[in-house]
Amino acid sequence: MQQTATQTAGSAPVTGAAAGGGWLYNRPFDLFLIFGPVLLGLAAGATWFTTQAVFITVLTINLWTLGYHHVIATYTRLCFDKASFRRSWWMIFLLMPVVLGGVIWLAKYAGLWVIATIYLYAQWFHYSRQSWGISRAYERNAPHGYVADRSWQTQAAFYSFPVWGILYRSWQHPHTFLTMPIKVLPVTHDLVILTGMICVSLFGIWLARVYSDWRKGVLPVAYTCFMLSHFATFTVAYILMPNLDSGWIIVNVWHNLQYIMFVWLFNNRNYRAGVNPKAKLLSFLSQTRHAALYFLTTLALTFIVYKGVRLSVASSSADKALMVAAVIYMTINFHHYIVDAIIWRMSWIRRGREAAAPVAASEVKA
Repeated sequence: MQQTATQTAGSAPVTGAAAGGGWLYNRPFDLFLIFGPVLLGLAAGATWFTTQAVFITVLTINLWTLGYHHVIATYTRLCFDKASFRRSWWMIFLLMPVVLGGVIWLAKYAGLWVIATIYLYAQWFHYSRQSWGISRAYERNAPHGYVADRSWQTQAAFYSFPVWGILYRSWQHPHTFLTMPIKVLPVTHDLVILTGMICVSLFGIWLARVYSDWRKGVLPVAYTCFMLSHFATFTVAYILMPNLDSGWIIVNVWHNLQYIMFVWLFNNRNYRAGVNPKAKLLSFLSQTRHAALYFLTTLALTFIVYKGVRLSVASSSADKALMVAAVIYMTINFHHYIVDAIIWRMSWIRRGREAAAPVAASEVKA
């Protein structure tokens, strides 16, 4: 997920300083986008060390207010206006049945453990890719004077933490994930140690780059803070927490809230000119003054849709309830992962074409 923001020329760099904020929206919003999900995720993870009842309560709240909600947020990009629906209808009416059929086939002929195992690695990849997309948005929005940080070392450092984390969890060899049976990839302890050493080394190289940028006076604050939040989240969730489930609640809360806020930001910027007659509902809700109504509306849709899902699961027999629940929820999750990748890539392509298009004389401002 990336956005291109207008950058304005600033003053000459001052040694030992930051180039500026590079905020996507404004300082308060961005600070909450960067650190709010991390802190909330850590708070949720801390409940794992309390009573089981408290952890289950926090998990339930997360699912209903953030987890399910962030899936519904995807549909603001699919079917909240006619233009989006014309582009995306096939993702709902054609792709969804295909994904459902695939999940049912796996459940019937391979077993629940295959679905759960795919989910374990798919959600890890999805979370990593979302974080990378947002980091690119911050990198592209860095203040004038900052050299785009697209070096292979930075990208390697970024992904080394998720890779180290998932290898470590695989080495732990858990037999269940969120009560579902799984079978993880065979990983040796030596591989985990080697990966960790590489990860720490790459992080050190990245820190040296940060220090160098700070000395030159071109350090982008927002981008650097987001990168640090990414490193911290994956380290705590995948390395420091004692087991798979306790770490998952941290990264899941972090991912969900991050996504909900970023999608709102995308819609808000997309309709910054005001209410669009061709997308009245979404453009109206996406205005800054209607932010509370936007979140209440999507949250209400979340409860309506997932209440129906829960009723479908409840109507199945007791011996099939777990399998039915896994099929329905994993279908929704896998569909979300695929659709999310498609719609954001389509957005990048459209923005690239718009950026390459010649500017009309009437659009040039003095």
